[in-house]
Amino acid sequence: MIRLDGGPPRVRKVLDELGVRPDRNKGQNFLMDMGVLERQLKAARLTQGDTVMEVGAGLGILTWELSARARKVISYEMDQRLVEYLSVGLPENVDLRPVDALEDEWPPFDKMVSNLPYGISSPLLFKLLDSDFALAILLLQKEFADRLVADPRTKSYGRLTVAAARLATIELLETVPPTAFHPRPRVESALVSITPSRRFPVADPALFDELLRVVFSQRRKMLRNSLGSARGRLVPNIGVEEWKGFLVDLEMGSARPEELAPEELGMLADAIFGLRD
Repeated sequence: MIRLDGGPPRVRKVLDELGVRPDRNKGQNFLMDMGVLERQLKAARLTQGDTVMEVGAGLGILTWELSARARKVISYEMDQRLVEYLSVGLPENVDLRPVDALEDEWPPFDKMVSNLPYGISSPLLFKLLDSDFALAILLLQKEFADRLVADPRTKSYGRLTVAAARLATIELLETVPPTAFHPRPRVESALVSITPSRRFPVADPALFDELLRVVFSQRRKMLRNSLGSARGRLVPNIGVEEWKGFLVDLEMGSARPEELAPEELGMLADAIFGLRD
């Protein structure tokens, strides 16, 4: 089992011995920069009372270090060759799960510390945000991380930004270059901190999410125009004329969704919810 002091060359050596050729399509880029991993562990502020979840155990470098710092580690890995390798060396406080983390019913946990396969970042993030947890320290694709922390009126700002902002406080901790991995990904990565935080309430979360789908699918249009044909999706119980009147009176109707803060879009969702009464 590789430890932090094993060094980057051992990652390649062990993969060669296992006959594992990293699959870019599965997001198999193995972190070799031990400085990044140490900073990730420090940011997680683990205690001996924590139960930690990890998605994508890989060669177990992070898994082992988590097990030394926490009470229990729940670790997911789907590559059966890696599962066989991990099964003979991990400590007893590691619950290794050779199943799809997106499909599994997660047991209770306190923190998530993971180097995520980039292809599942979005669905896993929202499964995480729907869970009860204290903190997550994740290594993500930089482009995805930028979208999570984007400001209004920027290219990266969009539906993902607003949906996540309602549920959590997200901070970009550092950018990680491709040279930190084997094989080198074609993109930069980023270490992010995620803390659950109901930043603003909404009356109907499902309506809020549907509103985001409507307006950000036409992000360059004024809200009054993008919402014009969305009555059936948002408030099917009211008439066409009442909906038109609502849009005419809507103060933010001439704004584009990319210009509004998440809280303002929350207020819009609640105003539409009020029409259902």
